[in-house]
Amino acid sequence: MRLVAIALGNKAGFLIQANRNKLGIRAADDLIERFSAMQEDAVQEQVASALFNKGIALTKLKMLDDADEVFDQLIETYLSNRNSPISQRVVDAMLRRSQNLNMLQRYPEAISGIKQILSRFGASLESETQKTVAKAILLKGDILGALHRHTEAVDANRDVTRRLRGSKEPFLREIATTALNGMGFQLLCEAKRKLLTGRTGQQENCFQKLKEL
Repeated sequence: MRLVAIALGNKAGFLIQANRNKLGIRAADDLIERFSAMQEDAVQEQVASALFNKGIALTKLKMLDDADEVFDQLIETYLSNRNSPISQRVVDAMLRRSQNLNMLQRYPEAISGIKQILSRFGASLESETQKTVAKAILLKGDILGALHRHTEAVDANRDVTRRLRGSKEPFLREIATTALNGMGFQLLCEAKRKLLTGRTGQQENCFQKLKEL
């Protein structure tokens, strides 16, 4: 049965990767329905992957609320699971959910989801999990910047550089570079905001003096 689950999982993943999303969702649903009750770790890894891939497919189809329901199902089912591949699917699903909430402009919920990632996985030493955590913090910085909370966005990007300092893996170093660039951009945005605010104050003072004439 494990080989059947793997075959179905590969089929769903291939179809979704090829943007044949509806067919991929059917294959994922077939796997989930047939194997979700089985306790074997290797099978549960396939079920978790099927749920994740289904969420990705629904995201591609712009069905973001439906995708988030699937990601929620994955998270609720496997959050306490200590199997490393399954834990990775959980943290990936948490990030994807926050990304979707960001696209829906549900910013407080997106940031809350990122805080959950940090609380649950922030201390992980697994490189793939570190990558996902760093991406989550970068997303938090982007959201805060969009909300004009530039100082907090700088702190988020600084947190990424601190976490990844000394990393030798190329993809982690690339994320650290992105965080440094983001920090510089947010500092410029904050400086511009202060400059414009100062100018606005000066203009207001001029208008008040003109009214007094």
